[in-house]
Amino acid sequence: MPAKASYSFRSKKVNASPEKIPDIFIRFNTSGSPSPATLSVSVAVDLMDASGSLAAMVHKYTIVVSDDGSLTTTSRERLRLYRNWKNQCESRRISPILRQLDSFDHVLRMGPGATDLFSLLEPMKRTMSLERQCTADMITKWSQMLEHVEQVKFRFFATTSDKLDWFSAEYGIGGEFQSEEM
Repeated sequence: MPAKASYSFRSKKVNASPEKIPDIFIRFNTSGSPSPATLSVSVAVDLMDASGSLAAMVHKYTIVVSDDGSLTTTSRERLRLYRNWKNQCESRRISPILRQLDSFDHVLRMGPGATDLFSLLEPMKRTMSLERQCTADMITKWSQMLEHVEQVKFRFFATTSDKLDWFSAEYGIGGEFQSEEM
């Protein structure tokens, strides 16, 4: 990341279809984090049709590095439907396992077309499932919305109390990480 206090990034739109909505993978790495420091990170997947946004999947993190260098991480997953389906679902399912990590180094999979929408893959495993975390109404509306998806886009935003040069993230749409680091 650049040596400044905030950074944002948007990928190009990627074509999709209701039958083939790609997963988005994000790999986070830290090295030599300043202490104390507070970092807020938001990663999102936008699902679109020809008219614009249908829905968004957002995963927000708050990372606090204390004076002794210890790390505390909390997170929140949110699904938001727009237009005809207006609804949202929020969870803190992945947050408890993140509290066990010594560093913020991990891989997150965001799978809009899967039942496990958010999955922590490395170094530990935890998922946020549509069926276990959302209402029946939200599940029905999410399924209806997926029938209209034509494109996906990835968004990233990070802000800190200092500089972001100790933090890096890379993403991949459909499996492979992009060679371009954010």
